Amino acid sequence: MRFMVACVGLSVCVLGCDLPTDKGCDDAVFVKRTGDDAVSVPAGVRRFDRYGMNVEVWYPAVPGSAEGKTPYKYDLRHYLAPEERIKVSDEQNPWQVCNCYEDLPMDTKRGPYPVVVFIHGTAGYAAQSAQITAYWATQGFVVIAMDHPGIYLTDLLALNMAPRQTEDVRELLEELRAFRGGFADLEGVVDLGRIAIAGHSAGGSALAELGGEPGVEMLIPMAAGGTLASDAFSLVMGAVDDQVVAYSEAKEGYAQTPGDKMLLGLKNAGHLAFSDLCAMGRERGGLIAILQETGVSLPEAAGDLIIRLGTDGCAESQMTPERGWQITNAVSGSYLRARLQCRGQGMSAQEISNTFGSDVEVSAP
Repeated sequence: MRFMVACVGLSVCVLGCDLPTDKGCDDAVFVKRTGDDAVSVPAGVRRFDRYGMNVEVWYPAVPGSAEGKTPYKYDLRHYLAPEERIKVSDEQNPWQVCNCYEDLPMDTKRGPYPVVVFIHGTAGYAAQSAQITAYWATQGFVVIAMDHPGIYLTDLLALNMAPRQTEDVRELLEELRAFRGGFADLEGVVDLGRIAIAGHSAGGSALAELGGEPGVEMLIPMAAGGTLASDAFSLVMGAVDDQVVAYSEAKEGYAQTPGDKMLLGLKNAGHLAFSDLCAMGRERGGLIAILQETGVSLPEAAGDLIIRLGTDGCAESQMTPERGWQITNAVSGSYLRARLQCRGQGMSAQEISNTFGSDVEVSAP
């Protein structure tokens, strides 16, 4: 028997509805996200193991499929050594809640979807910026991130540092183009001629030269420098009060970036404004304070670095994580839709300033 249900209201559609859509590049189809007939698209998330490292995939799920389900929570104890992991109870654990849902059905009736690859920074991990990566999925993108060996949280805690993020991404893209392994189910779903690469901190530096990769049309370094792109659009984002990567590096990098570009600075914000870390365990002093309180051992040789990487931008007097996500998502989302989906226009410098006021500074050619 065929399952039939009805649409509810203007913004939510449950399984089985005919949905209002937008046409994109080359007749791609996307659920409509603006106007009175806009539809809410949930972000699905799944993961797979790649050579012993975790890969996260966020994607547009079938509208209505998240109804009654609980948002996914990431557990950072996964990245601690077993003898350290047991020191943190479920009650003490600073859970990272994602606005995404595990293993929802992918919306394959629409698309094909452009791809965004996200590269984490030093002591980061694949899902460190899930409030941003999951948002991109709701906008009609398949977003992929991996734990990068030699620089992810587990390796820093073990002082096993040998990063090769640029090479990691090239290899990841090669596997994606062949739809091998955990990417097999993306064949026919993604548009590999339209790719963006985003990265935070060391991840932002790693993407600088990836503008020449086939299909890459946009680069988004966050709390890093500029890019070497000429054909790809570069959205350079930084935090004005960053004490890990000075905002001057973003400004200088932007000035040296060729081609079409924009610089967005978040005022009264620090290094972690582009991640979820300041929101984790906030009510109990933050992630680092909780780890110290529970007796988790931090390596002395990297202790100061870990504390800076885990606290910069988390002061109560600074921009809240939620405001940072709001600005980052609005601006990056507008350009991703415009550049990779042919939907609408990226926010102009004037529009960004008018919308976010004293929280931002913007430069554009």
